[in-house]
Amino acid sequence: MGGSCSMPLAAHARFDGEYLQLEAARGDPEQASAPVRARSAEVIGTLDEAAALGTAVAARLRAAGAH
Repeated sequence: MGGSCSMPLAAHARFDGEYLQLEAARGDPEQASAPVRARSAEVIGTLDEAAALGTAVAARLRAAGAH
C-alpha cells in the first residue's frame, strides 16, 4: 500500500489474551476526508497466521476505498 511522508499509512497491533488485534488506517493527502480504517482480530499461533491477518486487514482497507 506504500506509505510515505506524503501518504499516511498506520498500523497498530496488540495481543488481547490469545487474540492478535490489528488496526490500520490510510489517508489520502489529496482528499480532505477522514482516513480509511480497518481492523480485525484472530487467534494467532504462527508468524504465517499473523501475516495472513495483516493481508486481510490490508484487503479491508482497499475494499473501503484505500488505494
